[in-house]
Amino acid sequence: MSNYIVNNEGFLVDPNTGEIVDEFSYRIDYTNFYNTTLYETLAIKRIERTVTQIPKINVKRYLVSLLPSRLKEEFLSGASKISDKAEVFAHFIGLCREYGIIFDFDKLRESLDISKISLRRARKEIMMKNKQRPWERVDKIFFEISDEIERKYWLASVLVVIEYQRRGIEINIDEIKRHLEVEVKTKSSYLTYLLRNGKNSILEPYPCFKYMLCPHAALSKIKFSKKKFVVMHLGKEENCCFVVSAKKVERILSKMEVHYEAMKNKENTVQLPQVNQ
Repeated sequence: MSNYIVNNEGFLVDPNTGEIVDEFSYRIDYTNFYNTTLYETLAIKRIERTVTQIPKINVKRYLVSLLPSRLKEEFLSGASKISDKAEVFAHFIGLCREYGIIFDFDKLRESLDISKISLRRARKEIMMKNKQRPWERVDKIFFEISDEIERKYWLASVLVVIEYQRRGIEINIDEIKRHLEVEVKTKSSYLTYLLRNGKNSILEPYPCFKYMLCPHAALSKIKFSKKKFVVMHLGKEENCCFVVSAKKVERILSKMEVHYEAMKNKENTVQLPQVNQ
């Protein structure tokens, strides 16, 4: 206890980490005792220990309530063997960023009484243990697509972005939309595709518009064959423009689905816990 200090707010704090070390608040009371002896008329500084206990928060239960239903099980399975709340919160941040879900993480951290130093250390430990793989994150442009482009055009948009990225060219939402401005008078303009989300679960099939303008600005058609998406130029002879593996597309679309669900779910608004100090 001799190494701890009392901060400006009256809490007993570890000076090395900045964390509050016990659940009781300390208050400094400056009192002048005018009715006592001469020596006691000086301002006497005393520390009174009050019994205002800070309420405990079930960190895992609180954080899982902020996630969409499709991520709750993944979060709990990853944090099931973690007891340190800073490490649990670090796992939560990594999962949110993987799916493009943004909260005010600083406010959340403060509400859960986690110091910046503890969080930084926990994130470093998670990375060293390979509990999170940052290379599995997808480009933020795909989350922008799920926010601003109609769902039936997601497949075509993803294929366009992947091909531009192969060429080392960045593309924005407005440019992506221009590749979707296609009018085709055919009976079947949609490709029904079963999107896998994770290893076992399969989402409901939904129609994907299968016509687009390829990077060459040519009218093209999307075909699915042998676990690959093939973009073909339309004309007298259908020539292949480019090919993308279904596995890569599935990984991106599944994350877009989760992001879309999280953004439209109003229950994901952060409700900070009330702590009486």
